[in-house]
Amino acid sequence: MKYNKLITILISIVIFTFFIPINLVKNIPIAVLFLASLFSGNIGYKTKSLIRNPIALLFIAFFLLQIIGLAYTNNIKYGLFIIETRASFLIFPLTFFYIRPDKNEIKKQLLFFASLTSIFALFGLLYRVYFYFFEWSDTGFFYNDNLINIFGFQAVYYAIYVNFSIFIFVYYLSKGVFKNRIIILLVYSVIAFLVVYNFLLASRTSILSLYLIGGFLFILYLIKKRKLLLNALIVLSFALLIISMFVLFPKTVKRFESIKNTSFEFSNTNPINHFNGEISNNNWNGFNTRLAIWSCAIDAIQEHPILGSGTGDFLDDLHRKYKKNNFYFGLESNYGTHNQFLQFFLMFGIFGFVFIIIFMFYPLFIAIENKNILYAIFIVLFLFAMQTEDVFSRNQGIVLFAFFSSLLLFNNTD
Repeated sequence: MKYNKLITILISIVIFTFFIPINLVKNIPIAVLFLASLFSGNIGYKTKSLIRNPIALLFIAFFLLQIIGLAYTNNIKYGLFIIETRASFLIFPLTFFYIRPDKNEIKKQLLFFASLTSIFALFGLLYRVYFYFFEWSDTGFFYNDNLINIFGFQAVYYAIYVNFSIFIFVYYLSKGVFKNRIIILLVYSVIAFLVVYNFLLASRTSILSLYLIGGFLFILYLIKKRKLLLNALIVLSFALLIISMFVLFPKTVKRFESIKNTSFEFSNTNPINHFNGEISNNNWNGFNTRLAIWSCAIDAIQEHPILGSGTGDFLDDLHRKYKKNNFYFGLESNYGTHNQFLQFFLMFGIFGFVFIIIFMFYPLFIAIENKNILYAIFIVLFLFAMQTEDVFSRNQGIVLFAFFSSLLLFNNTD
């Protein structure tokens, strides 16, 4: 019993460190949790079971792939950095495979994460309210990275936190976990707050993923429950909320308007369109910048299509293509591939590209097969983000995915 309480505390501490932008603060609790997992009992039997578990082996193979890619890379220093940042893909699967938390423990930790996400979002907003009234009266600070950078986050990553938290609250509401009417009302209020907050973060991909996944799940709910009046009221309420956001927060709308222009010239030296300024077709925007990046990435892939550039050289090879094409804006901005699938193709060739597809879709298949709804949603949220971001290049994406994949998977698989 004392051991279980210790594990609960350690998992909660690890989750809390997600919101602290100091890697050392994250690494120490993770290491302690891993060491504690080795005392969970029957380690020999669990290790044998681990070797037979395809999901666990898939995560271990993910980490080993980074090491293999180091064997034919020139930039060893950057390759070692990549391996270090992606160590979570090895540590968390081992940890949670040994611990095997039960569903009640998983529920508590998920709600703890969603609550922390909401609290830190609120603090980020309140800080900007203070900043607006006492420092600089510019509404632009209520949008995008400005809303959460006090905690070292980029908006695109925190938007994944927010979306996942919304679905956690909705899932447990649907399961009747919350009994007290005041608590239920509070949870609905938090969900509404997070929906608005997601809009203010102005991450286009995350906004679309929230609405598309939420809409799809709500249609399934309508078909199942058939409570027409109640459902009509819920639909109307959220429709009004979304319409209000488009009216009240025009700078987010600007983020979408700015990507209408898809044409580009590599040599364009103009800045990127910003939601807090005038939109110009002469500037770069979020979409045509990515089109230029992807074009250079495809060129780089063609030089090493089988094995790729290696763990440490992929970014150097990409930047050489920027220089060759006179894409100085991308070079000065130090842009990566902005697509996780292209990054793996560039790093590890066709084998890496096939691997990342299996790595994402096989667990999704297992989640759907086991009716592990939250994990299926979690993967789909990442699949959306991976289209426009290298989500496995930053700790904010790596730790989140590795942690919750391991927590949510190994209670359902043997």
